[in-house]
Amino acid sequence: MIKGPISRIFSGMQVNKCTPKYFLHGKAVVPKGQIAIARDFAIVLNDDNHLILLGHNDDFRQINTHERLVKVAATFKGYMGLTESGKVVFGHADEHEYYEAQTWSDVKDIIGCEDHVLGVLQNGSVVCADGSGDWTSSPMHEKIVGGWENIQQIAAGFANVMGLTRDGRVLYHSEDRNTDPHFYDKYSDVVQIDCYSHYYGTDSSMVLHRNGTVSSDTFEGVDSWRGIIQISVGSDIAIGLRKDGTIEMADFRGTRYEARNWTDLVCIECKFGGVVGITRDGQILSLFS
Repeated sequence: MIKGPISRIFSGMQVNKCTPKYFLHGKAVVPKGQIAIARDFAIVLNDDNHLILLGHNDDFRQINTHERLVKVAATFKGYMGLTESGKVVFGHADEHEYYEAQTWSDVKDIIGCEDHVLGVLQNGSVVCADGSGDWTSSPMHEKIVGGWENIQQIAAGFANVMGLTRDGRVLYHSEDRNTDPHFYDKYSDVVQIDCYSHYYGTDSSMVLHRNGTVSSDTFEGVDSWRGIIQISVGSDIAIGLRKDGTIEMADFRGTRYEARNWTDLVCIECKFGGVVGITRDGQILSLFS
């Protein structure tokens, strides 16, 4: 049992043998897309194709979906799901219904942040919309990601965005650092990317290499991590999941160190001051500072 005043185990609410949706890149196995965290809630996708919505006050509810989902993402007040057929559905945390984004199709990856959502299409191009739910193109699309090509994975925060190309190169743009989109050529053989920024700044990013090591310009000491299979980044926290189900953590505020004691994990996510993990037996662990 994880002890402490602000960590919780949602016992009795199993994720039901939550098998990670693996992205295979050579020898690296990267679980991704089953947990998404917003400011006031987190959402988990289980093997029964149910979306489990977790509130910060120990409340939860289940959302039944009609189409098989392969990934979830979260925005400031809502969530998205990517279907097996490449469609995107979305909903709001305070509603029981969800809707289809009619203008998006052939999508293979999605990401959400505070005020916009992004998707990677099967042809490697990137689409972007504001977070209001009207799914019209956003200024970010026109100015930044509209010309990106050969992308297989996307990550974004309020003021930064990363793209991973099919050949393992990393594209990066940061409003906070006032940089134009450019390749991070010092990063090679990358299999996963993640980044985050809040509306008041604190730009952060990290990449996972095929050999299980990580690199970051933001978090000191992470280059010593080994055996990592998944990464997650918040504005002031970074986590690496090891093959044995334990984690490495860099936490600027030091308020979520309790999660270091979690074991037997199959996936983990950190955003908006929260950390949510899933164990091999389907238990959800959560900690919000």
